[in-house]
Amino acid sequence: CRIRPDPDDADRPRDGRTPHWLDKFDLSFHPKGKRAEKSSKFLVVTKSGDRQLKTYSKASTEPPKKIVPVSYGGGDGSSFKQAVIIVAGDEISGVAAEYAYLKKRYPGYRMRSQTQNDRNKNSYDILRFQDADGKERTIFFDITSFFGKLE
Repeated sequence: CRIRPDPDDADRPRDGRTPHWLDKFDLSFHPKGKRAEKSSKFLVVTKSGDRQLKTYSKASTEPPKKIVPVSYGGGDGSSFKQAVIIVAGDEISGVAAEYAYLKKRYPGYRMRSQTQNDRNKNSYDILRFQDADGKERTIFFDITSFFGKLE
């Protein structure tokens, strides 16, 4: 884990005696998710370096969700029959995979519209966009594996 240096930290002496912003937090951790005796707070540090103090709540007893890696299959996306098949565990990762596919295959594209259609017991997303050369295109994604599945 790397934390972006705090700009206010630049002038702080590294002598081990000068207080740091982390020093004012009474933080603890228990690997089994049990509430600590002294504190029920924890610090969240995001990738951008933002910090937020949160209150601890008991860990969920439900088993963790099985992570389904996103995969692509099917055809070239030119029609329902040739749809690009996306296998994903939920709608968030599935829709993100659609846009990742477009970004990789058609860099610089501009979205025009997105519609959903059911056909022959399958669900499809139909995306209309303009490629970097200005050509209007349509691509079909078979989204049956993740359509309607929330996180």
